[in-house]
Amino acid sequence: MSDILRLVVDLATLLFPLRLVHPWERGLYFFCGRYVATLCPGCYPVLPWFSDVRTVSIVPSVHTTPLQTVGAVTFSASLVLRVTDPVAAYTTLERYEESALELAGAVLSDAVRSGSADLAAITAQINAELSPHGVEITRLRFLNHTHAPAVRVLMERP
Repeated sequence: MSDILRLVVDLATLLFPLRLVHPWERGLYFFCGRYVATLCPGCYPVLPWFSDVRTVSIVPSVHTTPLQTVGAVTFSASLVLRVTDPVAAYTTLERYEESALELAGAVLSDAVRSGSADLAAITAQINAELSPHGVEITRLRFLNHTHAPAVRVLMERP
């Protein structure tokens, strides 16, 4: 009897694979390519070729923008991204983390170019552009910034 039960369980596992959604993720259930529901942590059956469960991490993650040079200033920044709406983050942006980093880098470059040093205003501007996509920045800070040697010499002169 146990051999028959084991065979039935093995066949069911092959026919209906399971997807695991971890506690720090939210699952997005797609059926025939269309979004159907948001799933809480747990184990969910998936029909091959018809349905899929894709996961989005909801834990805030730290990212660093690459070094950027604006005029005579080279800088990089650290920012903490948080997903506020997993559906919007996954369906409106192909790679929401990379897109948010590119946008943050562009806004930071504009801020450095204009001479603005108000991080709260810069963060609010980035969040205003990211909010329709379900992503927000909770913390932003400059990691390092350097001036070109010619600018340093001019700054050190009395």
